[in-house]
Amino acid sequence: MSSKRKQPPKTKQCNPPSRQKPAPPALDIAAYNDIFRPTTNTAKALKALQSNAKKSTTRAAVAQHLLALYQPPAEITVPKNKSHVNPYFDVLAWSNQALEWAGPEATTHKIRISHALLPVLYHHFSCVCPSFEALEVVRVVAKGRGVVDVGSGNGYWTYMLRRMKDGKKKGLEVVPVDNGLSDWRTLWVPDTVEMDGAEWLRRHEGGKGFVLLLVYPQVSHDFTAKTIKAYRELCSSSRVDLRFTGADFFLSQMDRRLSLRAPRTRMATRLLRTSYLLIGLRG
Repeated sequence: MSSKRKQPPKTKQCNPPSRQKPAPPALDIAAYNDIFRPTTNTAKALKALQSNAKKSTTRAAVAQHLLALYQPPAEITVPKNKSHVNPYFDVLAWSNQALEWAGPEATTHKIRISHALLPVLYHHFSCVCPSFEALEVVRVVAKGRGVVDVGSGNGYWTYMLRRMKDGKKKGLEVVPVDNGLSDWRTLWVPDTVEMDGAEWLRRHEGGKGFVLLLVYPQVSHDFTAKTIKAYRELCSSSRVDLRFTGADFFLSQMDRRLSLRAPRTRMATRLLRTSYLLIGLRG
């Protein structure tokens, strides 16, 4: 008597094997690095990245993504600079070539793993590499006023901003403020004020006379909302304007859980998710 053997039930494959993309050419990686060099025009470098990209390549996807995110202040012209020194960018550009990284695409934020070099860059330098363009925009916006770098971490942005010369004058006056919850491999400045950012603003008239700088602001513990609220509301008689600019697209998009309760919430959330650099002006 023959009996049919029971077949195991069919199951769906939860994680189908993904096709690995071919490594981008070294020229495409170099073109991506060129976007952030102080000797290039960012807008033109982005257009060159797109116009010289072959269809359906990593370069084409990266160019499309970055052009959608890039939102420079129209009233500020950033000159080229041959003497600007940025050790973070030098290491980052080298690592992009070594690891064959040609930039983020629209879906990069879905990737849940990263190379072991990433936390080294974070802890030795910063979560975001400051381009010359980003630093120059902060310098121009400050117009001789001080800058308070809230959530300054190990102080790399403060260090770089202090080296930005305003004509023949000294570098920018920058006050680094950080709550000190994170441990850092390297400290770039010795005078970080260890304090909650909102508390510092409360003790200094809401930051009157200062430009507020938030780079890659945290989405946890309501950090961003409290800081902006303290900056805008503690000195209601002063004019406050919020401006946004791109700093570096290396990290793709910010965590979508970002929540702001200050005015202009929708605009601020949209721009902060993509640009990482918020500049506030208090008159």
